Amino acid sequence: MTQLLALPCAIIPMVIFMIIVRRLDRYDPEPLWLLLTHFFWGAVGAYVLSLMVNSKLTALIFGKTAVASGNIKDAAVFIGPPIEECMKALIFILTVRLLDFNNLTDGIVYGATVGFGFAMTENMVYFIQNAGSDNLVQFIMYRTFFSGMLHALACGTFGAALGYTQFNKGKVPILFILGGIIPAIALHMTFNFLVSTESVSTLGFVVIAVTFVGLCLTFAQSLRFEQKFIREELTKEVEEGLIPEEYVELPFKSGQTKAEYKKALICVQIAFERIAAKHVTEDWQIAQAKVILADMHKQLQTIKA
Repeated sequence: MTQLLALPCAIIPMVIFMIIVRRLDRYDPEPLWLLLTHFFWGAVGAYVLSLMVNSKLTALIFGKTAVASGNIKDAAVFIGPPIEECMKALIFILTVRLLDFNNLTDGIVYGATVGFGFAMTENMVYFIQNAGSDNLVQFIMYRTFFSGMLHALACGTFGAALGYTQFNKGKVPILFILGGIIPAIALHMTFNFLVSTESVSTLGFVVIAVTFVGLCLTFAQSLRFEQKFIREELTKEVEEGLIPEEYVELPFKSGQTKAEYKKALICVQIAFERIAAKHVTEDWQIAQAKVILADMHKQLQTIKA
């Protein structure tokens, strides 16, 4: 009976965390189907690949007998984190090509979502394995709010680096991939080392708390920058006679009607597409950007008040 509780205890918190993160991205919320794709990549693709590579590499380094005992601290600290973070990051090969991925906020949202998916499956396995434990409730709380959050924060850090360079450069060079994955791996390794070392285990939770606050502040600052850039680009749209002046403040208006909400979303998309268009140099890219913007303006005109 206790094992049956592993499913809801693992799934429900991570789904709620994903929904909260999506709702915090208030100016340009990511499509639900894309978030679910990233969530399931973390839950299935990244987890299964990590499990396969982890087991083979650990057996190769420490031997099959040591692996069977399940007591390999060094593997959890030095092998697991880089493999898991790289497996989670694989989906970003596709993510960076999406029109919906265009700024630092998006990077945090997509990265955290992959992490929540990974944590869901990992927690489910651990909850089933420890179903008969006397301190099961404490174990579930620990894994949900610390280990689960670790995966989201680490992958969110990686996503933030990619989103930042996507917004500022229009592409993601290898330097920024390393600049994102190295801190993610370092955070994961540090946490695993600290919590597995009894004398300093409390510091592991401090690291998670500090990283959480730091990423939250970065997220909030990114939203403020978004507001600034959206307003600037929409003001240029007004000056070019493409949209009415009242549309500039529409994305920031409270109590929007359904029609206003739809218009606000398209206005934000127009603003980010204008920003992205500044980074393209090829003739076909410039032409494509014009087509996309023209299509967005047509969509805006078809929405009835």
